[in-house]
Amino acid sequence: MKHKLAIGIILLASVLIVLLGWHKATVERLYQDFEIQQVLVTAKDESIPISSNLSMTLIRQGVQHRNQYTAVVLIHAKRRGALSISQWYLDEGSNRQPNQFLEAEINGKKGKVVNAGDNQVIVRAVADPTKHVYRLAVVVHYHPSKYRIVTFTR
Repeated sequence: MKHKLAIGIILLASVLIVLLGWHKATVERLYQDFEIQQVLVTAKDESIPISSNLSMTLIRQGVQHRNQYTAVVLIHAKRRGALSISQWYLDEGSNRQPNQFLEAEINGKKGKVVNAGDNQVIVRAVADPTKHVYRLAVVVHYHPSKYRIVTFTR
């Protein structure tokens, strides 16, 4: 009986080792070209593509009264479609986790749909009053395993 138990344990361990090796090879293949680029946008009116349909230009950003950060962005859409702000963040410096925006105001209305052409988008977040750096950062997933973090510094 002990002999069968030992063989079962060895067989189970062998299967686990094979599965771990297969999983490791899959992860290495999937992330072999993984890359994150940092892009700092300093020029006024510089348009940055964020998808095949959308490009964005920062109009203004800053902290207003009551520690409320506001960013006003011009989104140019080639065609009508959804705008996701799930990858938009308020960067308050390296010692603080970025704030995420919860909702956007598109052309004066809360929503997620941009029309073809130019759309004014306003996002707001509560800013840390002890910080002095407030920048809009957008993560762009432009190719499988390739990401670009666009930070508007002006």
